Amino acid sequence: MKTKRPLTICVFGSYDEKVLSTALLLSGLSLYDQGHKIVYVHEKLPSGAVYDASHLALLHIYQRTINRLKSLVKLTLRIPDILQCDVLVILPFGLFDLVLAAPYKYLLRKKVIYIPQNSLYHLLVYAYKNHLNRQRKIFIHLIYLIERFLFHIPNLVVFNTKAEVKYYTKLFNLPNLHTAVVPLGADDSIFIPSARKITNETFEILFYGEYNLTHGVDIIVGTAILLRKHKNIHFTFIGEGRTKQKIVSMVRRRKLKNISFIGWLKPQELVKHIHKADVVLGMFNNDEALNRLIPNKVYQGLACAKCVITGSSAAVKEVLRHKKDIYLVKPSSPKSLAQGILNLKRNKHLRDKLKQNGYKTYVKNFSRKPTVEKLLSEIERLFTK
Repeated sequence: MKTKRPLTICVFGSYDEKVLSTALLLSGLSLYDQGHKIVYVHEKLPSGAVYDASHLALLHIYQRTINRLKSLVKLTLRIPDILQCDVLVILPFGLFDLVLAAPYKYLLRKKVIYIPQNSLYHLLVYAYKNHLNRQRKIFIHLIYLIERFLFHIPNLVVFNTKAEVKYYTKLFNLPNLHTAVVPLGADDSIFIPSARKITNETFEILFYGEYNLTHGVDIIVGTAILLRKHKNIHFTFIGEGRTKQKIVSMVRRRKLKNISFIGWLKPQELVKHIHKADVVLGMFNNDEALNRLIPNKVYQGLACAKCVITGSSAAVKEVLRHKKDIYLVKPSSPKSLAQGILNLKRNKHLRDKLKQNGYKTYVKNFSRKPTVEKLLSEIERLFTK
């Protein structure tokens, strides 16, 4: 049963519009509001949001805490805008915006929806896992308790995968957490199929993203080493990150001629390289992040009607089928990835099937229209009896 009237939905907090997941949600709501009124109550943090482990040095955290308090004061002055709203939507990395949203829920009966992108506690554990001392352990445990408490505030928490729901409810011991699953998708105003046919002299394999352990760039290099005798297979790496210099040094030391490096590109330039690729790579390191998340590049590759290979995980297998929509390989295995690349290179029929089925699945389930409609449907459900 749908709500009897259009809702006024407040996109609330100190979110960063440059964060991909936030940008997708903002643009999607503006395009497909389903007759609801969207209001934006926003104060951006001067130092940016916390969405990467490198942002978690203790001094930086203290500085951001002061900036967060200033932002909360400014948001408090927007009370008239908030009062007209039925529901407050807290976007990714807005964990502490829940503090200000709480009075509106408990005193004014406003509904609150939270869309987390990552756990601050998890980011801290990842950042300091090899450098833990007593002070940091106490601080991380305090963050855990705060984050667990704040997760009690929303009427609804929206995750990207069922595996994420399982992870968060177990991590914070919240068996009664009210959740919904809405896939992230891609910006399909940029990531679209190309009408041009591929005319590469070599079989082009594309990796793009941040150089870190989760993406498994070292595993991809290991694959390139195994395939170095296949002169017609070439890898292109696009991006930057903490481990890039280490990766470049490894490639030079091994004298690999089948890998090229390019720095960060704007999405409009990046998509040109995706169009030229025969295969787009996802994530390959065997850790819990891979198991609960679907990488942005997987959605983007599917949106461009490309053959996508990624490490097998619970999250991916929820919504995509091996050798039907996507090609899955054993995580942390250069040999498995190398075999997958060779199988696709030798089997044009399989490549064409993956491109066609993957794109159809993307349009049906992960493009902005169905994902935003799913989110709004979950919001409407909060107002039905």
